[in-house]
Amino acid sequence: MIVVSILYAVKAHYSLTWTIEFQGINQSDAARGAYGDVTIKDGERVVLAAEITERKVDKPRLVATFNSKISPDGLKDYVFFVKLPSPTEEAYEQAAQYFAQGSEVNFVDILTWSWVSLVTIGQTGRDAFNAQLTLMLTADDVPRSVKVSWNDLVAKITSI
Repeated sequence: MIVVSILYAVKAHYSLTWTIEFQGINQSDAARGAYGDVTIKDGERVVLAAEITERKVDKPRLVATFNSKISPDGLKDYVFFVKLPSPTEEAYEQAAQYFAQGSEVNFVDILTWSWVSLVTIGQTGRDAFNAQLTLMLTADDVPRSVKVSWNDLVAKITSI
């Protein structure tokens, strides 16, 4: 939800014409025919497709993603939003091979990317982020455990 909310905030801040499609928590992209957890389009053109994962990204997982999602439609930019210390060295080496073939596969630490993005988009962007995140957190299909965890985190940073 944080990654998607930041992408919506970037879209709003820079007045982009993106369409942002995303899967719900723990929903299968394959079942919906999606390129990943998040697909950003400008018209019909895929600008970016991404996986958001806390699981380790290793070479077999990267190869499977490339073969099932990236290569069939010739996606040029694919991002794995990860929690460090992922991915493995072999995954980095495989990504370099895909780059040599014309497909960029990148790995981005969710926390670092979030901080940098929120600083970069300024107060109006952060306001858009907060509005989108609040909208997503209040949706009926969000598990109660996620809502409770989020409230606990907010309480920790706002209490004395």
